Amino acid sequence: MAGQGLVAIRDKQWLVDIALTDWELLQGLKGVAELPAGTGMLFDPGWEQLIGVTTEGCLINLDIAFLDANLMVTEVVRNVAPGNTFTSTLPARFFLEVNAGELEGIAAGDPATLTVTRQDLVGSFWGMIMTMLPFIILGSFGIGMVKMAAGESKKPRAVTGPVRTRYSRPFLTNWQYGGYSFVEEDPSKPKELWVTGMADYVNPNEVIRIAEREGMSEISLPGPFWQDISYSGYGEKVTIEEAKRALAKAKQVMANPLLNPGRYPGRDKALKTLGRYDIAHVHDDGDLTVRSQGKLWVVTTEGDVFEKK
Repeated sequence: MAGQGLVAIRDKQWLVDIALTDWELLQGLKGVAELPAGTGMLFDPGWEQLIGVTTEGCLINLDIAFLDANLMVTEVVRNVAPGNTFTSTLPARFFLEVNAGELEGIAAGDPATLTVTRQDLVGSFWGMIMTMLPFIILGSFGIGMVKMAAGESKKPRAVTGPVRTRYSRPFLTNWQYGGYSFVEEDPSKPKELWVTGMADYVNPNEVIRIAEREGMSEISLPGPFWQDISYSGYGEKVTIEEAKRALAKAKQVMANPLLNPGRYPGRDKALKTLGRYDIAHVHDDGDLTVRSQGKLWVVTTEGDVFEKK
């Protein structure tokens, strides 16, 4: 795990592992037969979004709390049994999984604190925070105060000329098949004007962070996978905000077998008629509730579509 921390809400606290990487976020507590009291896992998908959660592969019931970027509880879901899949009703930055019953008395609006006690992943969001004494992130101060550029592993170089961007053309591709998304270097930018050393082949979260840092306005979504989740694919360029939504949806699809493209051809065909959409809820039978065109729609596995009032 990327590190450990201590989460406190009201008079309760939990020693947590912090999940940051794609593998950690997808693995979660799968296969854990027993979770000691007062422990759990804190997940950080990277930005505020509607978070899809699945307990497929879990062996114990869980209480789950969603928190915003200021570590304020936005929603609590209690006693979630293994094999369930759902989406947060409000955008959230983090979610906390603990033993069922341990979030008793915790409610939306409660502030939380996080004390990071160990950092293991250099180059990750937490690993790039300056490694001084253990510190406390208070919700009232927000996460933004301690962010540093993703992938930054060297000290900034002193430059005499204007600072120029090092990269061009960011791509989100192949990550869902074990490959890498990447950001192409710009050969027209001389090395002496590169401000920091960054990886050329990185995970999709880092691609987005690099694009934001470099002031890029678009990210490419190459490959047929994106076509299966309502994008054009094959190099379609989208805004950074849309790329964040696309990546969140892609992770949601990869984490839930009921969302696998091709499993329900009728549903896949019906979804294409809606254009771009976000998944609001996955029903146990494979039917979906999605947001599109400012409305909620139910799309059945047979391909029927009707507006949800």
